[in-house]
Amino acid sequence: MENQGIIRNPTQEELEQIQKKKLNTNVFKEEAPKQNQQTQSTAYGSVKMKPKASAFEPDPEPYRLITTNNIIKDNLTENHEIFVRRMSGKEDAILTNFGEASGEKILEGITQIIMNCTKTEMDLRQLPLNEKIPLFIFILAISLGKNFDAAPLKDCSTCDSTTNVVISIVDDFKTKYMEPNSPDYPASIALTSYPNAKLEATLELPKLGAENTFLKQGTSLTDYLDKMIQVIKEVNGTDSNGKKVTDREIPDIITYLNGEDKEKISKILNSWTEDYGVIYKTKITTCNNPNCCMKNKEYSFDPYEIIKTYVTRVITKQKKDF
Repeated sequence: MENQGIIRNPTQEELEQIQKKKLNTNVFKEEAPKQNQQTQSTAYGSVKMKPKASAFEPDPEPYRLITTNNIIKDNLTENHEIFVRRMSGKEDAILTNFGEASGEKILEGITQIIMNCTKTEMDLRQLPLNEKIPLFIFILAISLGKNFDAAPLKDCSTCDSTTNVVISIVDDFKTKYMEPNSPDYPASIALTSYPNAKLEATLELPKLGAENTFLKQGTSLTDYLDKMIQVIKEVNGTDSNGKKVTDREIPDIITYLNGEDKEKISKILNSWTEDYGVIYKTKITTCNNPNCCMKNKEYSFDPYEIIKTYVTRVITKQKKDF
């Protein structure tokens, strides 16, 4: 989280704007309802749903949140699920643009597909960033099929052009879920940066709505503060004079954090990433090569390579169709 490059002191106006700004809205494009389309939410069991765009729109499927009910708390199933539909031609069109797009544009495209396909009535800007890629891969699975041919496996000495290693990107990968109503989320730490002050910071996972801000390569103090505001939810306590701190002082508190406090914050964020999520690793049991050197061995997959393969499949199919 260290700032790289030349920095300047932000103005008071900039500090106030940073404190108010928690979520970006520029990449979230809500689809306008058609003129003759029902505009009210409908019920799906106990969950309120967005209306179908057409009588031919398929029924959605449940996706259990990795963070269960710790961040998104309302309008979930009893199993802490939201509902998403499979992709339509509109989302296929977004995928076909990935081939020539920059990394930033691909991330925006993934976000837009998630927005389009999520049928649960909810504010997706509040979705934690660590849910994004697993949710997108789930949408790919229900849209294009769960089975994924992983051949050729990297560093495998026996894979050739006829090798098939079929795995399920939904069933063969284990997901580590956050305990519902977890006492460890959000996390609180005592700050040691300021002698005689008694300050406690509350930390949370960065949200999908702040992705551009959080992943941006910072070049100024303002950029650094903007990122930190996404994970430091609040600061409570008193300063060195015993005076209660206010929200207006949070940017200054963040600006002058010492290395020890920054390290504590980093460790907590890393622990959330490591402890909860999909483990893209499975034992190789389905290789059609009887001499497979990876047989019954654990193999780790790159989720972005899985996405790349599915995108290539869509692009190839569309080229054949047209």
